[in-house]
Amino acid sequence: MMIFCQKFGTPYIDGVPVAPGTMYDFVGPRSPKISLGDTVPGKEVTWILAGGVLIADCNLLRNVGWNHLNRSDLVFGKRIELDGHSYKVRLLRRGKDDGPSEWDNLLSVVGSSTDLLHMDDIWSLGADTDPEDEKFRYCWGKDTGNDTFVYFNDQAPKHGWRPVLEMPNLNHGPVTSLIGESVVICGRAQGVVRGVVSDATEYDLILKNACANTRRGENERFMHIRDEGLVVNLDEVRAIHLWDITREVKKI
Repeated sequence: MMIFCQKFGTPYIDGVPVAPGTMYDFVGPRSPKISLGDTVPGKEVTWILAGGVLIADCNLLRNVGWNHLNRSDLVFGKRIELDGHSYKVRLLRRGKDDGPSEWDNLLSVVGSSTDLLHMDDIWSLGADTDPEDEKFRYCWGKDTGNDTFVYFNDQAPKHGWRPVLEMPNLNHGPVTSLIGESVVICGRAQGVVRGVVSDATEYDLILKNACANTRRGENERFMHIRDEGLVVNLDEVRAIHLWDITREVKKI
């Protein structure tokens, strides 16, 4: 199954670009600011599309605490620009109403290829609070991929920052404005398709040069193939995002 990935953006410590996986060797409330910024060649982040959001394929910084990230407004969501594109950056979230967490969505996308997540025995910090103790926060990963809780003020080499990026959802307004654009479309179920919009009606989008994460004949309520291209049923679409094909990294 196709895994949709892009490579862009770079982590920064106090305005200085660092490579993903860097150790954050600072403690205390005056520790330098953590941020995500424009791409620096050789220090790019690889992002995996899962559940309609982009999730880093590794912990960009290690030895960080939840409080460090919160002081940099990286926990609950902050608007940023990366290479001229707008995103909202935050931490992983638990599922709503006992539904799957964003980590569960990520595991579902990579399947048995968990090596793509570079867990490296490190927990990825999450935004949500333990419902039984407000001083503890969710985290995921380590060597099992399960979830656990960590004290909100703890800093340890096995705690990491694996950010999530929300992309603007273009599934509003006149879809004819998307003609000619390269997009990725997320279905209400698990289907995802990427391509260039060649035509649009109030019911469908037609894509050329399309690639999907499902086999032909699967999920036909969401998409099907006709002579003019791959046809996406807008009633079955959850989100439409611009997708820069030049950033794409092939993962199958």
